[in-house]
Order: sequence, then C-alpha cells, then structure tokens
Amino acid sequence: MQVSRRALPVTALVLLPIACAQPAQAPSSATPAATATPTAAAAQPAAPAGAVAAPQDSLEERRQRAVNAVLERIRGRENEPAEQVFDSIRAFRGVPAERMVRAMGRFGSALGVTCGHCHVRGNFAAEEKPEKQIAREMMAMTRAINDTLLARIPDLKSENPSVGCNTCHRGQARPGANPQAAAPARTGD
Repeated sequence: MQVSRRALPVTALVLLPIACAQPAQAPSSATPAATATPTAAAAQPAAPAGAVAAPQDSLEERRQRAVNAVLERIRGRENEPAEQVFDSIRAFRGVPAERMVRAMGRFGSALGVTCGHCHVRGNFAAEEKPEKQIAREMMAMTRAINDTLLARIPDLKSENPSVGCNTCHRGQARPGANPQAAAPARTGD
C-alpha cells in the first residue's frame, strides 16, 4: 500500500503500546503541545450529595503519555488538517491534527478507556472495531444536541448549554452503567 508523503499512516506515527509502557518524560519547555493537562477528575464538578462517584481514572497518565507521543511524532504538522496527517479521518476533517489528538485523549478520559478501546493496536487507521464507528455516531449525536436540540428548550437557564461525552459516560465505557455493579470496561492496550 502506497502512502502519500502528506498523509502518514497512523501506525507510522505512534506505537502506543510502546508509548504507554515507557515512563513519562518531563515535557520540554520549547514544546507547549507536549505539556500535561489536568486530569479529568480535577476538571469535573463535585457530585451532588448522595450520588455515587465515578471510579477514579487510573489510566489518565497512560493516556497523556500516548497523546504526548503522538504530538511529538507530528511536531511541525500539528496545525495541518487531521486528514492530511493521519489516515482514515472522517469525523475530524478540517480540524487541526493537534486538536484532534487532544480530543481523542479527552474521549478516553470521559469513557475511562485507552486508545485500544476504539482503535486496533498497531493500526489505528483500521476500521475493524465497532466502537470506532459508534464514537463517530456519538459525536454526531452530541453535535445535534448542542447545535439544534438544546436551542429548542424554552426557559433553559444557561447562556451556552452543551453536552459532551462526560455528560453521560462519567468515566465509564457504557453510559448509565452502575459503577458499583460493574467496573468500567478498560479494554485495549
């Protein structure tokens, strides 16, 4: 299979099992793209009294190392459209590659999973896992809710109402799953 010089195969960009197995490296001050972001737990509002808290995300550091490894591999191309940097891009066409990579990390945080939940190890462009298409459809659903449906709710007491993956998933691969009845799926790497 021939790969254009402009679109690198995802497998050539990242070997996440290797990136995830290596110890975290301190980010270079010259590389703002590789800086760590706050964990999902730190960014979430406190649960109401009596609510069952989502399980602690033990994969956040691992995901962040993977995101940083991808960003390092695409350095210099991070502002190009994602489809020019990676293969098999559908939902993120026209989005800068860096923004797409960071969004993938946030998706993992919201679902409490690693990249291997949706992607085939060693071949991230592969379309074999149904979770990859489900994620695309969930993104379309979220867009429809945010762009159309929320605007139709009269007397909504918010200037900019929005939903995201974490609105329902709350750190679990299956939204609405009882965290005490079943542990969240942690599939993949």
